[in-house]
Amino acid sequence: MNRRRFLAIIMSVFMILSLLPVTVFAETTAAVLDGQLKIQGTAVAGTTLKADMQGIKNEGITEDSVSYEWFRKTPEDEKKEQQGEKPELKQLGKEKTYTIVKDDVDSKIVLTITGLEDKGFSGSLTATTATVAETVEAAEQNQTKTELNTEDM
Repeated sequence: MNRRRFLAIIMSVFMILSLLPVTVFAETTAAVLDGQLKIQGTAVAGTTLKADMQGIKNEGITEDSVSYEWFRKTPEDEKKEQQGEKPELKQLGKEKTYTIVKDDVDSKIVLTITGLEDKGFSGSLTATTATVAETVEAAEQNQTKTELNTEDM
């Protein structure tokens, strides 16, 4: 191969590289979600739940910085977890809020938020409600039991 052809090829490669956007070569510096996610609302049929993000330590995080996934964890799923298995939870929605339905009674609602990399966040956090009840009184009893069990740990 002659010298001019070789130089033409090298120049073509440099020209192509110069046309690529800088973001192709940039490192992603998304902040990993850190802190504690909670669920706002009472675990009772008919109630609407939403993410309580006050315990998340990342600066600048908003409701639009994450994606949402709501799941139902049944007592059978909890037994599988205790046996070391990973249960397949039923997905309930991907909205910012979730309204509890009758089918959720006697189960727990699990919320997982995942950071959106295009908003500068990565990783995920999960929160779980107390067992969903049919009435507010029963839900308050379930919440008290959950808080007592958490304090014992």
